[in-house]
Amino acid sequence: SEHWATLFRLIKLERVSLDKLCLSHFLEAGAALVEAQEELRTLNARALGEVSIREAIEEVSVWSQEAVFATTDYEANGRNTPLIKDWKDMTTSVSDLQSLLSSLRDSPFFAAFADTVSQYESKLSLLDDVLSQLNPIQRKWVYL
Repeated sequence: SEHWATLFRLIKLERVSLDKLCLSHFLEAGAALVEAQEELRTLNARALGEVSIREAIEEVSVWSQEAVFATTDYEANGRNTPLIKDWKDMTTSVSDLQSLLSSLRDSPFFAAFADTVSQYESKLSLLDDVLSQLNPIQRKWVYL
């Protein structure tokens, strides 16, 4: 990955596949490690920050693929109609994910993920709007 390539460049280490990378490689590059310690700290902070952002995006992605509406059957006039139940759980999940994505914008490493986050934010905002409109419609329909 990009972080490994940067690490190898900073410590002047020949590119080694990660499955063959050993402690001895780093011991041989000891002087370069000391010389590049500030850059390595910065690289480490960036890598950790980006991992946090990736994990948050993955959480949203998994939720979007696995979330389902809990339904209950409503029978009237000989017709069985599934109705959405647990509205609060769904709207809370959407709100939590919106907050999670919004919090990512505070990271100094956000720029690389801005497009992906914006797409998810748009989709979650649309879902939130649709849910807030659909809930009262369903309640009125049941009342009739």
